[in-house]
Amino acid sequence: MPGDGIRNYKQDRQAASYGDQPGNWLGGYSIQSTAVREYMDSHPWHAKVVSQGQTKYDADWGYWIDIKNDLKPVSRAYVDSTYYGFVNQVIHFVNEQGQAMTQPSGEKIPDVKRQVVFTSKTGKAGSYHTDEQFNVLNLPVLDGYTAYQGVQSADGQLTMTSEGQVQTTGTAIHQAGQEAPFDFPNADFIEYVVYKPVAQENAHLRFYDDTDHRFIPGLSDLSVSGKSDKPIAFTIPTSYDFSKYDYAGIYVGDDPANKDQWLDGTVLSEVSFGNFDTAPAGDQYFIAHFTHRTAPVSEQ
Repeated sequence: MPGDGIRNYKQDRQAASYGDQPGNWLGGYSIQSTAVREYMDSHPWHAKVVSQGQTKYDADWGYWIDIKNDLKPVSRAYVDSTYYGFVNQVIHFVNEQGQAMTQPSGEKIPDVKRQVVFTSKTGKAGSYHTDEQFNVLNLPVLDGYTAYQGVQSADGQLTMTSEGQVQTTGTAIHQAGQEAPFDFPNADFIEYVVYKPVAQENAHLRFYDDTDHRFIPGLSDLSVSGKSDKPIAFTIPTSYDFSKYDYAGIYVGDDPANKDQWLDGTVLSEVSFGNFDTAPAGDQYFIAHFTHRTAPVSEQ
């Protein structure tokens, strides 16, 4: 529609500025929406000009939409001697089964869809250029999950294991979406970010009587769970009575006879148990060793 203050076609023509020279009229728009394109293509419009009862102009018009060529016909448009090429990127967020990943609220994490636009004045191969690229994207952080890059087949599909699990690169990632420099035409980029539950590891603390060579009756094993690489911490119940024992040390393992690996700390409350394993063969065990406490007595 004409801008403010335009009263006739001469003013309209002089005010119009499109392309390199003022006075050029706009010949068309690049329409990327499929729905809009289909609607306009099926709804031509009619222009009729009547002056003093006489028809001066009467014609049906259509829309000039998406001039295409053989390089990338589905994503190319032509506007005023400028060719446009589009390279898209889609990042999917999935779980270990390849299904859409959901947030704690239950809503799916939406795909990230981005586009880089190339322009050319000639439309010839090799003439397209852009100042944009796909930059790195910070991934959504979900408590209790770790993100990995999904392994894709040659046709861009996720590859699955025989157990129905998505294959990943095996290295946790916090960012994605940064592509190496590319020219136009280029295939669209598709990436998959796979969220896996953070492994919960288990650790156990047992109490052993070195004097009687048995685990101390009434003192049940203590068990804790935590994420890989997180510190292991045991809380000793106040009901555990060690008044008749002297602390001898804590050793790693589930065999009381094995005292090869001793943990630093002269008293039980000062011992550091380290971190949960990242890929243990089984649960981690610790044994706290005690001896009977003695007191001097007289000969009587």
